[in-house]
Amino acid sequence: LAAATTVHLLLLRAATWKPKPRIAVSIATVIVVIASPLGGQVGDALAQFRGEAAANAQSQRDFRQQLDDGIDALSGGAQAVVLADSSRDYERSLSLSEFLTYYGNSPSVFLRVVAPRDSTVSDQDRSLLAQLAQISADGDAAISGIRPIAELDATAPTVCFAFVPSPHSTPGCDELRIIG
Repeated sequence: LAAATTVHLLLLRAATWKPKPRIAVSIATVIVVIASPLGGQVGDALAQFRGEAAANAQSQRDFRQQLDDGIDALSGGAQAVVLADSSRDYERSLSLSEFLTYYGNSPSVFLRVVAPRDSTVSDQDRSLLAQLAQISADGDAAISGIRPIAELDATAPTVCFAFVPSPHSTPGCDELRIIG
Protein backbone atom coordinates (compact mmCIF):
# COMPACT_ATOMS: atom_id res chain seq x y z
CA LEU A 1 0.00 0.00 0.00
CA ALA A 2 2.87 2.36 0.82
CA ALA A 3 4.51 1.75 -2.56
CA ALA A 4 1.25 2.40 -4.40
CA THR A 5 0.73 5.62 -2.45
CA THR A 6 4.27 6.77 -3.26
CA VAL A 7 3.81 6.05 -6.97
CA HIS A 8 0.45 7.85 -6.94
CA LEU A 9 1.99 10.92 -5.30
CA LEU A 10 4.87 10.98 -7.77
CA LEU A 11 2.49 10.76 -10.73
CA LEU A 12 0.31 13.50 -9.27
CA ARG A 13 3.31 15.73 -8.74
CA ALA A 14 4.59 15.09 -12.29
CA ALA A 15 1.19 15.89 -13.75
CA THR A 16 0.92 19.17 -11.84
CA TRP A 17 4.54 20.28 -12.33
CA LYS A 18 4.72 23.61 -14.09
CA PRO A 19 8.22 24.45 -15.25
CA LYS A 20 9.25 28.03 -15.76
CA PRO A 21 8.67 29.09 -19.38
CA ARG A 22 12.37 29.49 -20.08
CA ILE A 23 13.11 25.89 -18.99
CA ALA A 24 10.17 24.51 -20.98
CA VAL A 25 11.32 26.30 -24.15
CA SER A 26 14.89 25.07 -23.65
CA ILE A 27 13.78 21.46 -23.19
CA ALA A 28 11.48 21.64 -26.22
CA THR A 29 14.27 23.13 -28.36
CA VAL A 30 16.71 20.40 -27.37
CA ILE A 31 14.15 17.69 -28.13
CA VAL A 32 13.31 19.16 -31.55
CA VAL A 33 16.93 19.82 -32.55
CA ILE A 34 18.34 16.48 -31.44
CA ALA A 35 15.50 14.01 -31.78
CA SER A 36 14.22 14.97 -35.23
CA PRO A 37 17.33 14.28 -37.33
CA LEU A 38 18.52 11.39 -35.17
CA GLY A 39 15.13 9.76 -35.12
CA GLY A 40 15.30 8.98 -38.83
CA GLN A 41 18.95 7.92 -38.69
CA VAL A 42 18.44 5.68 -35.69
CA GLY A 43 15.40 4.10 -37.30
CA ASP A 44 17.33 3.52 -40.55
CA ALA A 45 20.31 2.09 -38.69
CA LEU A 46 18.08 -0.25 -36.69
CA ALA A 47 16.30 -1.42 -39.84
CA GLN A 48 19.65 -2.07 -41.53
CA PHE A 49 20.97 -3.89 -38.46
CA ARG A 50 17.85 -6.06 -38.26
CA GLY A 51 18.15 -6.89 -41.97
CA GLU A 52 21.83 -7.83 -41.61
CA ALA A 53 21.12 -9.89 -38.50
CA ALA A 54 18.30 -11.76 -40.28
CA ALA A 55 20.55 -12.45 -43.29
CA ASN A 56 23.36 -13.66 -41.02
CA ALA A 57 20.99 -15.94 -39.11
CA GLN A 58 19.67 -17.40 -42.38
CA SER A 59 23.23 -17.93 -43.62
CA GLN A 60 24.07 -19.80 -40.40
CA ARG A 61 20.94 -21.96 -40.73
CA ASP A 62 21.83 -22.76 -44.36
CA PHE A 63 25.41 -23.63 -43.39
CA ARG A 64 24.23 -25.90 -40.58
CA GLN A 65 21.75 -27.59 -42.94
CA GLN A 66 24.59 -28.23 -45.41
CA LEU A 67 26.62 -29.83 -42.61
CA ASP A 68 23.67 -31.94 -41.46
CA ASP A 69 22.99 -33.08 -45.03
CA GLY A 70 26.67 -33.96 -45.42
CA ILE A 71 26.62 -36.01 -42.24
CA ASP A 72 23.49 -37.81 -43.45
CA ALA A 73 25.31 -38.61 -46.72
CA LEU A 74 28.01 -40.34 -44.68
CA SER A 75 25.58 -42.78 -43.10
CA GLY A 76 26.40 -46.32 -43.97
CA GLY A 77 30.12 -45.89 -43.39
CA ALA A 78 31.11 -43.82 -46.41
CA GLN A 79 34.56 -42.22 -46.32
CA ALA A 80 34.76 -38.45 -46.09
CA VAL A 81 37.28 -36.50 -48.15
CA VAL A 82 37.73 -32.78 -47.59
CA LEU A 83 38.98 -31.06 -50.74
CA ALA A 84 41.29 -28.05 -50.40
CA ASP A 85 42.42 -26.00 -53.38
CA SER A 86 43.25 -22.64 -51.83
CA SER A 87 45.24 -21.35 -48.89
CA ARG A 88 41.93 -19.86 -47.69
CA ASP A 89 40.84 -23.46 -47.13
CA TYR A 90 43.56 -24.09 -44.52
CA GLU A 91 41.67 -23.48 -41.27
CA ARG A 92 38.25 -24.46 -42.53
CA SER A 93 39.59 -27.75 -43.97
CA LEU A 94 41.01 -28.72 -40.60
CA SER A 95 37.87 -27.53 -38.78
CA LEU A 96 35.54 -29.41 -41.12
CA SER A 97 37.67 -32.53 -40.81
CA GLU A 98 37.48 -32.31 -37.03
CA PHE A 99 33.73 -31.74 -37.16
CA LEU A 100 33.19 -34.74 -39.46
CA THR A 101 35.41 -36.92 -37.27
CA TYR A 102 33.52 -36.15 -34.09
CA TYR A 103 29.97 -35.57 -35.32
CA GLY A 104 29.80 -37.41 -38.62
CA ASN A 105 28.98 -41.02 -39.25
CA SER A 106 32.20 -41.66 -41.14
CA PRO A 107 34.93 -43.76 -39.59
CA SER A 108 37.46 -42.23 -42.00
CA VAL A 109 38.15 -38.59 -42.82
CA PHE A 110 40.81 -37.66 -45.38
CA LEU A 111 42.18 -34.42 -46.83
CA ARG A 112 42.98 -34.10 -50.52
CA VAL A 113 44.83 -31.04 -51.79
CA VAL A 114 44.13 -30.30 -55.45
CA ALA A 115 45.71 -27.74 -57.75
CA PRO A 116 45.11 -24.17 -56.54
CA ARG A 117 41.97 -22.56 -57.95
CA ASP A 118 43.72 -19.19 -58.00
CA SER A 119 45.96 -18.58 -60.99
CA THR A 120 48.33 -16.39 -58.96
CA VAL A 121 49.54 -17.69 -55.65
CA SER A 122 51.82 -15.92 -53.21
CA ASP A 123 54.67 -17.53 -51.31
CA GLN A 124 52.45 -17.64 -48.23
CA ASP A 125 49.70 -19.41 -50.22
CA ARG A 126 52.23 -21.97 -51.47
CA SER A 127 53.48 -22.50 -47.91
CA LEU A 128 49.98 -23.08 -46.52
CA LEU A 129 49.09 -25.43 -49.38
CA ALA A 130 52.35 -27.33 -48.78
CA GLN A 131 51.40 -27.70 -45.10
CA LEU A 132 47.97 -29.00 -46.12
CA ALA A 133 49.63 -31.44 -48.55
CA GLN A 134 51.87 -32.67 -45.71
CA ILE A 135 48.84 -33.17 -43.44
CA SER A 136 47.12 -34.99 -46.30
CA ALA A 137 50.08 -37.32 -46.74
CA ASP A 138 50.83 -37.96 -43.08
CA GLY A 139 47.40 -37.54 -41.52
CA ASP A 140 46.63 -35.59 -38.39
CA ALA A 141 44.60 -37.98 -36.26
CA ALA A 142 45.55 -36.39 -32.95
CA ILE A 143 44.19 -32.94 -33.76
CA SER A 144 41.71 -33.01 -36.62
CA GLY A 145 41.10 -36.71 -37.14
CA ILE A 146 42.55 -36.75 -40.66
CA ARG A 147 43.95 -40.08 -41.79
CA PRO A 148 46.77 -40.36 -44.36
CA ILE A 149 45.40 -40.13 -47.90
CA ALA A 150 47.25 -43.35 -48.82
CA GLU A 151 44.78 -45.23 -46.59
CA LEU A 152 41.81 -44.08 -48.71
CA ASP A 153 39.96 -47.16 -49.94
CA ALA A 154 39.27 -46.71 -53.67
CA THR A 155 36.50 -49.30 -53.55
CA ALA A 156 34.56 -47.82 -50.62
CA PRO A 157 31.85 -45.18 -51.07
CA THR A 158 33.31 -41.69 -50.76
CA VAL A 159 31.62 -38.38 -50.06
CA CYS A 160 33.76 -35.34 -50.86
CA PHE A 161 33.32 -31.93 -49.26
CA ALA A 162 34.46 -28.69 -50.92
CA PHE A 163 34.05 -25.05 -49.94
CA VAL A 164 33.40 -23.77 -53.45
CA PRO A 165 32.60 -25.62 -56.67
CA SER A 166 35.99 -26.60 -58.00
CA PRO A 167 36.98 -26.26 -61.63
CA HIS A 168 39.03 -29.43 -61.15
CA SER A 169 37.62 -32.89 -61.52
CA THR A 170 37.06 -34.82 -58.34
CA PRO A 171 38.10 -38.38 -59.10
CA GLY A 172 37.08 -40.95 -56.54
CA CYS A 173 34.16 -38.90 -55.24
CA ASP A 174 30.86 -40.74 -55.40
CA GLU A 175 29.15 -37.61 -54.12
CA LEU A 176 30.29 -33.98 -53.87
CA ARG A 177 28.95 -31.69 -51.14
CA ILE A 178 29.57 -27.94 -51.24
CA ILE A 179 29.86 -26.47 -47.75
CA GLY A 180 29.70 -22.75 -47.19
